[in-house]
Amino acid sequence: TTTEKLNSNTNKLRKIAILIYKIMVIQTYQYLWKTYFKSGTGQFIIPSETKQKLSYSATLSIWPKEIKTIVLSNKKDKTNENEICLKFTNGQLNALQHQLKQYQQELNNK
Repeated sequence: TTTEKLNSNTNKLRKIAILIYKIMVIQTYQYLWKTYFKSGTGQFIIPSETKQKLSYSATLSIWPKEIKTIVLSNKKDKTNENEICLKFTNGQLNALQHQLKQYQQELNNK
């Protein structure tokens, strides 16, 4: 009937909207983790308000406290803190990329 068809279409649209929302959330998390990665690898440079060029060492790596807390709480050997944080951050980025691809495939199949 017409009501069943309308409900079916509404459910399809709802599922599409949810997938789009999930994709947007994943992309937001990717941006966050890419920022963590840039900070930890010395690639995160914020231009100053005076627009002056500042030179930074390419090896300056600053891992956010949140990352250090998560990563180092489970590790007994903290000798190579930078490498541990780098691997963890890369793992998070890879997991997010995998999830994003899944959601995009689901959306393409709708």
